Amino acid sequence: LGTQLHAKLPVLGGLVDRLPSGVLHFPGIEAAVNANQVGGSLAFVVPLLVALSAYSLCHEYRRWWVLLGTLIVTGIVLLVFVAAQSRASLAGFALALIFMLLFNWRWGRFLLGVGTLASLASAPFLPWKQLLTLVVGNGNALEPLEPVVGSISLTGRMEIWTRAIYGIQDFPFTGMGLGTFRKIVHLLYPLFTIAPDRDLGHAHDFFLQTALDFGLPGLVAVVAIYTVVVIALVREWKCERGKERAWAIGLLGSLIAQTTFSLVDTVAMGARTNFLWWYLMALALAAAIRRPGEAEEGATHASPLRENPL
Repeated sequence: LGTQLHAKLPVLGGLVDRLPSGVLHFPGIEAAVNANQVGGSLAFVVPLLVALSAYSLCHEYRRWWVLLGTLIVTGIVLLVFVAAQSRASLAGFALALIFMLLFNWRWGRFLLGVGTLASLASAPFLPWKQLLTLVVGNGNALEPLEPVVGSISLTGRMEIWTRAIYGIQDFPFTGMGLGTFRKIVHLLYPLFTIAPDRDLGHAHDFFLQTALDFGLPGLVAVVAIYTVVVIALVREWKCERGKERAWAIGLLGSLIAQTTFSLVDTVAMGARTNFLWWYLMALALAAAIRRPGEAEEGATHASPLRENPL
């Protein structure tokens, strides 16, 4: 309700017009909530919700109350996610869906193959001219690809990334400090394509922003967390079946969606919704260590009972 929605994609214009936009104002937030931040934040959870909904449809249809609740929650979150029209998060969600369909179940691979064939068959009938105009803009050299990446063009983001690299070179060990890039960038590294009064909340790249906030040691720590979580989820996906495997697939999909979004935009460590990043990592590690711990504990308590039931 506090998000300012704009019709970026023509096919979603009717949907956005029917949704309330920016009707609530929260303390500490001068303007409406940025739609790209909403889309990027929901990218943490949407693939997981889709995976759990698919599992419920296949295996929990008898527990209709669980299925109904899961579908309602997923539908509401997915509606807001699509209405935010964050292209980076939508691209990440698409990659996550491909991954989940390809590596989840046989029917998923079949569905992915059918969708690919249908896309190839419909390619000659698509309005390619309008799609190319949407991607490359109207030919203005100052705004190529602007509809793809949001309010700041791809050229502007590349300039921001170069300034971020300069900042990392100047503050390699300690970083600038959490949330200080928005002030320091205009003082030490002026931008040419972006006005000096433009508030840049972050470097539009999660990994660059992490290095700016905490230095290269902080970036190494974040990459280490990613590595541990990916290894844990892959092992969980290979070893488990049923609902545990659905959790592993959904968490991997959320990680893919979030990482894809983070390459061209970011929910920075200092952002209010960044707790979802830590929550995603905690869920992934909890899913990976829960069952082996329970199995070991069960075996420890079961052995004495088998030897001496009394």
